[in-house]
Amino acid sequence: MMTWNIHEGIGEDGLYDLGRVERAIRLTDPDLVALQEVGRCWSAASRFEDQLLLLALRLNFHPFFAPIVKQGAQEQRQYGCGLLSRWPWKSVEDHGLTRIGTFDPEKRVRHLPGFPHGTVMRGEVRLHFFGTHLYWRDAGIRRREAEEMLAIIEPLARRGEPVILAGDMNAEVGDTELEPLVRSDLLYDAGPPGLTYPARSPRRRIDLVFVTRGVRVSNALVINDEVASDHRPVIVDLELPGVG
Repeated sequence: MMTWNIHEGIGEDGLYDLGRVERAIRLTDPDLVALQEVGRCWSAASRFEDQLLLLALRLNFHPFFAPIVKQGAQEQRQYGCGLLSRWPWKSVEDHGLTRIGTFDPEKRVRHLPGFPHGTVMRGEVRLHFFGTHLYWRDAGIRRREAEEMLAIIEPLARRGEPVILAGDMNAEVGDTELEPLVRSDLLYDAGPPGLTYPARSPRRRIDLVFVTRGVRVSNALVINDEVASDHRPVIVDLELPGVG
């Protein structure tokens, strides 16, 4: 699987090129992809393209988009998180999380969409795949989001169903706001130790992958892509219990 904040397809060179994102995904050949900062008819900078749909069509993947922000007369301009799956979705749901809307002049703390959850079947095993992008301005909000994510994941994990949680956490594993995830007896940090942000000269490891304890990591790495986005993509190879 891959997780990547694609920065709306705008690279470190300031140029918009969704083809660079497509090529990186194609080259690494993941089965599941969690993307953040994805636009759907969002801005002139990204040509008002439906980015997740374009990537899904070009790569022959199944998309699920979960907007955090909706604007325009009919809310047609959207921005948020997307999931891609090589396999058909068994089910999809946008749970949402507590946030402060970036474009909300009153800066209200409220429940907003943008926490996508897709399930796929691998043999008889139901695999749960979550993508996330935690609020960037406030550590207290991020901790609340971490608690909410864990509350959603816990009943699935208690049933023995494997879970992957991946995305831009805007925090590192040692930061206090991620303690609910790090200290959980259900999850562990499955990502590579490499730094992911900013892409050209990374100083922080904030693009993370957590999995339930029955899932085994066979390989994990940060892809050395310095141009396509302001984050580097993360790849993790996983072995699911009960799946050959």
